[in-house]
Amino acid sequence: MSLVLIYSVIGLLVILWIGKRWQDRKAIGLAKHFASNKWQILLGFGPLLGPKVMLKTFIEIAHNNGKNMMLYMGPYIFLLTSDPAVIKDVTASKQCIDKPAPVYDGFSNALSRGLITLQGDHWSRDRKIMNPAFKVKNILTFIPIFNRKANALIECIDEDIESGRKTLLLHFLREMTLNISSVLWNISASYQPISFI
Repeated sequence: MSLVLIYSVIGLLVILWIGKRWQDRKAIGLAKHFASNKWQILLGFGPLLGPKVMLKTFIEIAHNNGKNMMLYMGPYIFLLTSDPAVIKDVTASKQCIDKPAPVYDGFSNALSRGLITLQGDHWSRDRKIMNPAFKVKNILTFIPIFNRKANALIECIDEDIESGRKTLLLHFLREMTLNISSVLWNISASYQPISFI
């Protein structure tokens, strides 16, 4: 009796695996054109990553395999890219607004809620709101501000090093971000422990 049950479970798992492979056949065909882990493509399964290690692992994979590659995370296959042209095409496309929930739920935990992790109508609405801010003529007006603030940041870090203090770099970057934001949005910041003027 138990032997029949074991064979039934194994048979069901094989049928599910074949169905999943059939469902992923187009993506598997693409894997021939990109760097990929051949074992993951063959088995149709990859490592399950938690939010704390996901980004670190993806950076290592991208460093080892180039800008574009196919990989599995659990039973889901996807294209991992660090190519700015591909990222622009995907984020600007009106056809790529629905993302696979199990994969992007992990991204949402790691990256928080944002344009990369939003889906459907929420993505379209937020993208429409952000478009004017990223027009080239608008960005060009901010370059002198960014340059001035970056130079001030470098000066503050140099002063910190020369004085022998060991302030975390993250502290400086947070202050700079708040300071630039207050300048760009014309907010008078009441708390400015570091001057980036």
